[in-house]
Amino acid sequence: MTTLRPRAWALALAAGLLLALAGAAPAAPKEAKADLPQPAKRILFKTAADAKGNKVELHLHVFLPEGHKATDKRPAVVFFFGGGWVG
Repeated sequence: MTTLRPRAWALALAAGLLLALAGAAPAAPKEAKADLPQPAKRILFKTAADAKGNKVELHLHVFLPEGHKATDKRPAVVFFFGGGWVG
């Protein structure tokens, strides 16, 4: 195993960051939100407080395939994302 000197380590890190940023897609403009699919259901999960004590509603957005019936048995994907929410 080779050990990188501090300068070599910094150069390798900088090169990796530049490569990662070069492949990153530009942020979509705000107008693009109208083109995004809208949830079939939006269910209130919980009301919480943010760091400043403001009320924040946490919703579950449900997206269903076209022609969905309540009796359908299909696989599902669930994504959880966000910051350091504790509650």
